[in-house]
Amino acid sequence: MNILSYTPGQKVTIFLEVKDSDGYRTDSLTTPLVKNIYFPDLTDGYLTTDTMTKVTDGIYTYQFTLPRGADAIGSYFVDVVYTDPVTTDFAFAGYQIICIAPFGNYGISTA
Repeated sequence: MNILSYTPGQKVTIFLEVKDSDGYRTDSLTTPLVKNIYFPDLTDGYLTTDTMTKVTDGIYTYQFTLPRGADAIGSYFVDVVYTDPVTTDFAFAGYQIICIAPFGNYGISTA
C-alpha cells in the first residue's frame, strides 16, 4: 500500500506502475479503474468507476481534489483494480491518503 500526505482542498495524484514477469513496465490487460474512494468517516465518498489515464507504457495516473475544511481531516482509502499482465487475474492496489491540517489549530468555530 502507498501512503500519501495532503492538506484539505489539495489535488491528489496517484500513480500505478504495472510490470511484466521480467520486471519491465507493461500495460495492464484492461484499463485500470479507481473503484472507490473511502472518506475518513468510512463512507464511500466517491462511488467511482473512473478509468485511470495512461501516461506511458505501464504507468497510469488518477487525480481528484480533497474536500476543504476541518471535516476533510483524516485518512482516505483509494481502491484501484487492474488486470495483471502476467497472471491475467484481477489485481488490486491501495492508496492511503492522509489529510492533515496545514498548520496549527484547524477547526470550525460556531461562535
